[in-house]
Amino acid sequence: MCDTCLINLPYIDQSRACKTCGAPFGQVQCSECNLVSLTNANRTQVPFDTCSSAVVYTASATKLVRSWKDAGDQRLGAYLAAIMANLISPTHNKPDNNVPVITYIPATKQAYLRRGFDHALQIASLISKQTALPYATLFTRPQSQDQRKFGRVERMENMAGRFSLAPNAQIPARVILIDDVMTSGATLYAASDLLRAHGAEHISCITFARVW
Repeated sequence: MCDTCLINLPYIDQSRACKTCGAPFGQVQCSECNLVSLTNANRTQVPFDTCSSAVVYTASATKLVRSWKDAGDQRLGAYLAAIMANLISPTHNKPDNNVPVITYIPATKQAYLRRGFDHALQIASLISKQTALPYATLFTRPQSQDQRKFGRVERMENMAGRFSLAPNAQIPARVILIDDVMTSGATLYAASDLLRAHGAEHISCITFARVW
């Protein structure tokens, strides 16, 4: 990836973003996780503590993500991981802290067979190496319909209850949940619900891109 393309990605200004859901301009009043929006999605609150996304999902970010996970250029994963790792506080890996465990949203079985690799696993393992934080597989592969044809509420309903814990998964108190793109938040919501139900006390979500 050339320096020009890397520099010109549509990065989100984290000082303006919503500290809860990561919406690019939600610091003062978030359009995505306010009470009205949550009620419309049959929610009363966001199930994770924080969420941050590195870039807005524009044409350039879309091309990058699709070249990486759908066109087979797995080398691009290193760039995505490096960008996402910058969103993780360096204080997380201090010995006196309750160190969080990085986990990820696994690809469906169909997507894994089509692509030949699990893109989120690749990113999680790379971020783990860069931050010196442990990572673990906590979920089995989800079974769900294609989300692209659904609206926000339908996405929430489609993903509700779709995740299961991996065999012998030990849920840590603090989790960093990794995914590539956040659209409606339905996937992260459903995964966070399950983590909460099994003892996770603090959940931070990080994605490369955010649909906006």
